[in-house]
Amino acid sequence: MIDERRSKVLVAEDDVSLRVTLENLLIEHGLSVTGSSNTQHAVERIQREPAPYDIVLTALSANGVNGMDVFEAARRRGNTTEVVIMCGFTTLDVAIECTNRGAFDYVTKPFKLAEIEIILNKIADRKRLVDENHRLSERGQNLYTRLDRLKDNREKLDRFVGETTAKLDDHGRKIDLLVNLLRQMLGLY
Repeated sequence: MIDERRSKVLVAEDDVSLRVTLENLLIEHGLSVTGSSNTQHAVERIQREPAPYDIVLTALSANGVNGMDVFEAARRRGNTTEVVIMCGFTTLDVAIECTNRGAFDYVTKPFKLAEIEIILNKIADRKRLVDENHRLSERGQNLYTRLDRLKDNREKLDRFVGETTAKLDDHGRKIDLLVNLLRQMLGLY
């Protein structure tokens, strides 16, 4: 489902049944899952973790405040956390606002677990593409660095060849002068 490494996921949902169902689904797929039943606990978990969560699934309350707090805490922690908003129809506008502000996606309750799996697969695909892009960027940078070194070496080689050619030409002229002097001395003219 998600990616090869053991991703950390925070599920912030006050509906115990839904939270436990999501936690079990994610654990079955090999993810490291932390559950939270309230906003304060979720925000504290986000702030205390040594490394940011890879994914945060958070519910919005009827007025949208709770999930927004969790979303904002995840955003402050860094832009590597993918946030998925779980909302009811009454909070759909807030969920759309969150996606406009950087949340990965949203689902409306009630939803099927397959919807969550699809979103998690999209997150995995995105993370793989971002990782591949990063690797290719580093590789490209390394190639540019090597190319710059090759250009420097080429310039040094060109200077060396130029200097050596000039010296050989100078030596050739001196040899020609010596040969002419020897011919004159031996009367070969």
